[in-house]
Amino acid sequence: MAIGLLLCTAACVEPYKPEIRETQDLLVVNGIITDRPGIHYVEVSRSSPYNQPAFIPVAGCVVRVEDDGGEGVTYTEYRPGRYGAYLDSPFLGLSRSYKLFVFTPDGKQYQSEYDQLLACPLLDRLYYEVSHQETEDPGKYYYGLQFYVDVKPETGASRNVLWKLEETYEYHSPYLIQYIWDGRTLLEFSPPTDSLYTCYKTRAVRELYAASTKYLVTNELNKYPLNYVSNQTSRLLIKYSLLVSQYSLSDEAFIYWERIKKQMNETGGLYETQPAGSKGNIFNADDPGEQVLGYFYASQVREERILIRNTFDFAIPRYTCQLDTANSIGDLGNHFFYMIALDPMSAVGPPYGYADLSCFDCTLLGGTTQMPEYWK
Repeated sequence: MAIGLLLCTAACVEPYKPEIRETQDLLVVNGIITDRPGIHYVEVSRSSPYNQPAFIPVAGCVVRVEDDGGEGVTYTEYRPGRYGAYLDSPFLGLSRSYKLFVFTPDGKQYQSEYDQLLACPLLDRLYYEVSHQETEDPGKYYYGLQFYVDVKPETGASRNVLWKLEETYEYHSPYLIQYIWDGRTLLEFSPPTDSLYTCYKTRAVRELYAASTKYLVTNELNKYPLNYVSNQTSRLLIKYSLLVSQYSLSDEAFIYWERIKKQMNETGGLYETQPAGSKGNIFNADDPGEQVLGYFYASQVREERILIRNTFDFAIPRYTCQLDTANSIGDLGNHFFYMIALDPMSAVGPPYGYADLSCFDCTLLGGTTQMPEYWK
């Protein structure tokens, strides 16, 4: 009887979906001013449900940034909800403070608090160590690279820093193109073409990293850990690059980004911090009680890049494809395929090997064939 009751109990268990109360359709404003001349951006949107994230633009706004001396620049809407303006060196300066104004089409006026553009401490060194991480299986590890930064003090520099990371890696198609069949004509490449064989993919690292030396004796960080890149993907297989951008933050901006970092970096388990809108420094000038999300801040930026070629002694998987066999052109039908000869690759067909186009065209996996300038 006890066993039967246990089985019935186990069979009736349903996944628990906690009810998360959230206010939707809030105005979200995000923007940054840096010390670097160029195009600076502000985004104006509406909030979306935490489990269905989306960018919901607010178009037709008037967006303006002013410094503490009253000088200002009006932004241009270049895409719905995305506004930009070219800011030159005379407008950008250390120790100056900046405020954002947003006028929405429904006649409401929003603005930020002033945020001071503080000097950024020196990003002295970016480096990595080969390390391993434990898995759920005892005695089994994932190997990879743990990245670190050293930050050195500079006179008058901010005590708070934020790091945003961007990774680039090289990858190859599993096969070269030896034939192209367009449904009527078989085009042969001798030798096989490598025009779509090598690609480079650049993307932002999802995690944010922030630190403060406010309660330390010196404004210095040594061997501060950033991201970990494991051998569970093929990113380290050929060549990998990490670009680290370091931002100086005021105390108020640091508190905001610490909250955002916790929301983004935590795994979101049932008993961990639940997703929530983090209140920033944007408010309705006529109705301060309205909840507004987002942040506008000013920062000096320092950057460092590291480029790594695979000389590691741990295994790294490569992208593979399974080829199908066509013993004649007639077996291919009217479909469009990239193909290679099967055995050996340098021989002429038939038989022909064919597969999904992504097995031959590396751009279909999200990258580009344009080599970055820094790659060599």
